[in-house]
Amino acid sequence: MKILNNQKLYFKILFFVPYLLWSIIILLYVFNSDLIKSGELNGLIKLGNDSSRYIFEAEKLANFNFSNLYISKLSYIVLLAIVFKLNLDLTTIIIFQFLTTIISSLCLYLIARKLFSKWVGLLSILIFLAYLPIQLRNFYLLTEILFINFSIIITYLFFFKRHLKTMILFMGLFILFLRPQGILILLSISFTTIIFLKLSKDYNFIIKLIIIFLCLVLTIFFIDNAIKEYDLISAFSKGIIWGYSFETNAICHNNCIPGLTNSDLYEKNIFGLMQYIKDNFFILLKVSFFKIILFFTGWRPYYSYFHNFFLLCFHIPIYVMFCIYFFKSKKIVSFEIFTLFYILLSVSFISVTFVDWSGRFIMYIFPFMIIFASKSATSLFLLFIDRAKTK
Repeated sequence: MKILNNQKLYFKILFFVPYLLWSIIILLYVFNSDLIKSGELNGLIKLGNDSSRYIFEAEKLANFNFSNLYISKLSYIVLLAIVFKLNLDLTTIIIFQFLTTIISSLCLYLIARKLFSKWVGLLSILIFLAYLPIQLRNFYLLTEILFINFSIIITYLFFFKRHLKTMILFMGLFILFLRPQGILILLSISFTTIIFLKLSKDYNFIIKLIIIFLCLVLTIFFIDNAIKEYDLISAFSKGIIWGYSFETNAICHNNCIPGLTNSDLYEKNIFGLMQYIKDNFFILLKVSFFKIILFFTGWRPYYSYFHNFFLLCFHIPIYVMFCIYFFKSKKIVSFEIFTLFYILLSVSFISVTFVDWSGRFIMYIFPFMIIFASKSATSLFLLFIDRAKTK
């Protein structure tokens, strides 16, 4: 009994190690933000390219001006509007983002623990909190960190606390209008539900049909919104990386991919998008291949050698361990189906749109890959220990 209590105490102490490391990283960034190449802080806030637009839209909303709202980022704009309406400082949003990071990291631990073991959960937290590209996003007045955090939280609630239906519903709506990729995670949850839902024969087919119909309606709505809000058809010509030309190795605003037809010739709707893809199919197919490589590696031609080296050293082991898990997996459970489908949708999303400038899109699926990679790493470590003992 005493040995068991000592083991529990030992684990509780170890559990705080990732948070200690995280705190050191955060403090280092606050007091020496120029050491980590992510830009200087303005107080505790880092403004991104879209921050000014969110602030402008939030100020409009706070004054009850509902004209031309940024629909795909509406949740974040509403949060900012509440801050302005209550006369709070923008640092409030940063604090809120940090709090959701703590909650999401605990949810990540609980997911890994329920699927595998507490040690897999501990390793998952350690990797998640030590991954700088995600954690530095806590300081940004942008949507990324909240999307990552709420994606983890909603998946935990959906798979392990499904009785909290009202919370899941409101969180789903929040994510849906937080980023365009919100539809991807909800489609992944819906797809998993369709596969594993088991009701009586009278209702099973009807419920699944309703879920499929709602998913199709939402998908069409968000594609149509992307065409209008982001000018998606012309976005295809913005480059493999948005706004960068590999031809000139410089910033590019238009016609960054040679050979594509003029996007102005097509109607700004789904039919125009389909026609554009058909007319440029082989060029877009080739470009999609390079987009997927850049998406997973995180490599960028304008990053320093050290920055690219850090990303590759962090990403590749995770991908290898992730693949090892699924190569060895015999029976696939619902959470695994969700993860695989979410990754597939994310890759498809990138291949038909663009790779972002800072490599942040990979961050949305990375926490889920960390869970399975941690399981493989833990299993290999235990196997190594067992073999060492037998010698």
